[in-house]
Amino acid sequence: MSDFTVGRLSGGLAGLFAGAGDIVESSAVQLKAVIDTAGDGIVIIDDRGAIRLFNTACEKLFGYAQGEVIGQNLRLLMPEPYRSEHDDYLQNYHRSGVRKIIGIGREVVGRRKDGGTFPMELSVGEAVADGSKLYVGIVRDISERKQAEQALRTSESTLRAVIETAVDGVIIIDPQGTVQIYNSACQRLFGYDAAEVIGQNVRMLMPEPYRREHDGYIGNYQRTGVRKIIGIGREVTGQRKDGSTFPMELSVGEAVANGKKVFVGIIRDISERIQAMEAVSTAKQAEAANRAKSEFLATMSHELRTPMNGILGMTGLLLDTALTNEQRDYAEAVLKSGETLLTLLNNILDLSKIEAGRFELYDRPFDPNEVLDGIAAIWESQANRKGLEFFVTNDLRGLPALVGDPDRLRQILVNLVSNAMKFTSSGFVALRVKREASMGDKVVLRFEVKDSGIGIAEDVQGRLFRKFEQADAATARTYGGSGLGLAICRQLAEMMGGHIGVISAPGRGSTFWVTLPFDLVEPAEFGDGGTTTAEGTQPRGETSANKSLKILVAEDHPYNQKLMVARLGSAGHTVTVANDGAEALALARENTYDLVLMDVRMPEMDGIQATAEIRKLPPPHGTVPIIAVTAHAMRGDRERYIEAGMDDYVSKPVDFGALFQIVQKVLDRHR
Repeated sequence: MSDFTVGRLSGGLAGLFAGAGDIVESSAVQLKAVIDTAGDGIVIIDDRGAIRLFNTACEKLFGYAQGEVIGQNLRLLMPEPYRSEHDDYLQNYHRSGVRKIIGIGREVVGRRKDGGTFPMELSVGEAVADGSKLYVGIVRDISERKQAEQALRTSESTLRAVIETAVDGVIIIDPQGTVQIYNSACQRLFGYDAAEVIGQNVRMLMPEPYRREHDGYIGNYQRTGVRKIIGIGREVTGQRKDGSTFPMELSVGEAVANGKKVFVGIIRDISERIQAMEAVSTAKQAEAANRAKSEFLATMSHELRTPMNGILGMTGLLLDTALTNEQRDYAEAVLKSGETLLTLLNNILDLSKIEAGRFELYDRPFDPNEVLDGIAAIWESQANRKGLEFFVTNDLRGLPALVGDPDRLRQILVNLVSNAMKFTSSGFVALRVKREASMGDKVVLRFEVKDSGIGIAEDVQGRLFRKFEQADAATARTYGGSGLGLAICRQLAEMMGGHIGVISAPGRGSTFWVTLPFDLVEPAEFGDGGTTTAEGTQPRGETSANKSLKILVAEDHPYNQKLMVARLGSAGHTVTVANDGAEALALARENTYDLVLMDVRMPEMDGIQATAEIRKLPPPHGTVPIIAVTAHAMRGDRERYIEAGMDDYVSKPVDFGALFQIVQKVLDRHR
């Protein structure tokens, strides 16, 4: 530091302390020590801007030694534009006394010896020493503060960008509920621009009762600290500018900004989530309804088929007795009516299963010729009785086995042939099959049922495949029918990937056609499954076991007991009847039987439980063949019975020809 300058600053002390030179000398030393050890830079210039004092802190700040700056103009320490403007500041002050820097602290920029610059806080004061004006500048490097401020600005900018680009709505309010921040997502959610909301109470975004209760929530929290919303996520309702409302998830947090408490709300529109949850709930309800419907169908199938088995079976037994012609006519009318009712029952159950989504196809290898031969065997005799010609032709030469559901194919064809027989009084009914298309291991077959019957007007043909629709009321009265058969055929064909239609004209007969796709498979791949009916039987035929069998029949219905005893007894078998599953188990434990015919739905113990218990018995009691004979005829029942330990399954009303063939097959497997 310049001793000259310190001396001038302290020289004025001498007049005040005349005769006290030692004191003045001591003050000068102290002043020099203060200036040299000051943390801030101290620089003193004269009224021309020449540097007279430059302390140690200034040396560190600017990188100049004292000797390099004393006597130099202060401009040396300034970058542009301060450098070129400095002398003008001083001159203007001397002339006008107007202060722009002197006596006023301000932030400026300093220039180091190496040319680098730094922000500094400059305070300039005015003093007089030996009659001359001096200007004392206090310099503080504020680089760190500026960096902190810039970091804060960057942080605020980043936070603002995060808030503005957030997918969720962000609202910040003060303790009075006044909106301070309202981001772009909120604008999309509520439909208000930010200018319409900022400064307003957040209540404007709420419907009743939230709007009325909002200020009370905040006030109660500030008084008691009890949280009902703050710090707790919850689902509430928001109100848009247009007055509509939407469900939203609201999370409210508490923060302090600039020493003041604020509340930050994060908002998410959960309309889609609510809709998805409602859809899942609806789907579950629909699934439960379908399960209930399936259970109802299974129950109805059992409850209706059981008495139908008695009606048809006992009527059949009646027809086997000696009757007068009149009595035989009556009995045959009962049998025919029962068969018609059974057909209607089956159609209604099939349609209900399809609509409930519980109808499944059972694809496996089969020989299409066997299906056609079976249909021919059934309908040739009926055609002869009506005086009609019935024939089957096919173009399936060289065609290997098919993979598909033969039961549903048979159901479609039988329905079409039955209709043709019903509406044809003379002439013929023909079933024709040909290849429609083939590619690789797939083939499309076209089945046509042509007749010379009454024909169908073109304007009513489109209604034929709808439920409960027929050509006209007169046709329904004359020929009967429920209008379900063709509707089921259409749905079955579509489930199998095919199409169905009709070509007809009044008085010229009709041709009903269906095209169905199948996979091809070599006959060797059949295994031992063969062609089966819906009950898992071989094609219908009146065959029976080769020897007299000792059969246990578990059946709780008295009419069905009589029917089974009569039919099986007439075939040469010995029959024992059990009234329920528990009685069947006791008889099977004490006696040896060749076969058990087990009803499924019985009191005390059902057929499945009884079968499971019988299978626990030692041989030969526990290995006896068991066949389910039940009114349960839903898809999947057969698999359930096999899994329970039964050997096979036949549904009621019992086709005894089919039953005898199943018995033969089961006994063959047990040999």
